[in-house]
Amino acid sequence: MCIVGGLGHILGGIFGVGFWFILERILELITSTLNTAFLDTSPGLCPIREVVFGLVIILFLIFEPDGLAARWRTIRSYWKLWPFSY
Repeated sequence: MCIVGGLGHILGGIFGVGFWFILERILELITSTLNTAFLDTSPGLCPIREVVFGLVIILFLIFEPDGLAARWRTIRSYWKLWPFSY
């Protein structure tokens, strides 16, 4: 959660928890839908959650190393100075 949210920021921990919670619910919905649609492949879909979680961590480390808190600060500073960004 700290990798996704951002290390060293309280807001990063909150963003990380929210992101993981939403991601887990989405994956739960997708796997339950796929399990009802394809009954014979349900054992093969079990490790999909761990694979997606690992992929998300890797992608955040590569593309967003400071986490969601840094992105939030960038967006917030942009909107503070919006009409006159100079």
